[in-house]
Amino acid sequence: RVKVAVLDTGIDLKHIDFKGEYQTGRIKSVRSWVDGADGAETPEAGDNSGHGTFIASLLLNLGPRIDLYVARVSKSKDFKNGTSEGIAKALYHARTEWKVDIISMSFGYPRGVRSIKSQISQAAQNNILIFAAASNDGGNRSRMFPARQLGVFAIHSATGYGASSDFNPDPKLDENFSILGEYVQSAWLTKDGSASIRRLSGTSVATPIAVCLSAFILVYVPRILPGYQNLYHELKSYEGMRNVLQLMANNRTTKGPTYQYLSPELYFAENTPLGITSSIEKALSL
Repeated sequence: RVKVAVLDTGIDLKHIDFKGEYQTGRIKSVRSWVDGADGAETPEAGDNSGHGTFIASLLLNLGPRIDLYVARVSKSKDFKNGTSEGIAKALYHARTEWKVDIISMSFGYPRGVRSIKSQISQAAQNNILIFAAASNDGGNRSRMFPARQLGVFAIHSATGYGASSDFNPDPKLDENFSILGEYVQSAWLTKDGSASIRRLSGTSVATPIAVCLSAFILVYVPRILPGYQNLYHELKSYEGMRNVLQLMANNRTTKGPTYQYLSPELYFAENTPLGITSSIEKALSL
């Protein structure tokens, strides 16, 4: 199992997507860092926005081997009004108490926040993979924080055919991973436990999909390389996972910085089983 912490606006546990999942299923914990809750287990807090519910449902539906740890760090999807302290505390809890493998953050700030930077650095040093949404302002803004922090996977959006979304920030000279992030369907707020849904687009939508791909890789690699336990540690590092993701990336252009569209479908279709194992082994031989 892959333990994933999602830092967002909470979760609407009444939705049919989550029926039977809390504590006895794959949703292992729901804690809040808003309104003075300070990390208390608060499944009843719900989700005022719908954003967190949408992201959580994506993670569970696309990541069958994921166990989810929900951190409610904001009441609104703009993540304003003093949310940074709660985010830093949630990151600390995800690392020290939940001991997760991956952290998913579908939000961003124009400026860096020292307390969050510190917690992200400590998480990365402990081989926790961290994913964050790049930005949705196109050429009007550069990559947001924490996506631009060293050791964080900045995730950009793509159409279903791999073309870059118009709202992506300009690519940087480092990794610019992109994955489906347009018109994605997932759960939304419900009052009666129905299957309410909505379609959204954004790098915040692409981020949990990239997390699910990485969770798959964490489960898949030990199965195809059973005698290479020394490589598993590298797989959980930023460099190791980056190298494996690059195997599945399709650079849509060769001129200057570009988005690296993650297409596992293409990678598995064009490689033999032997080619897959040898390429992944080489990618992890850091």
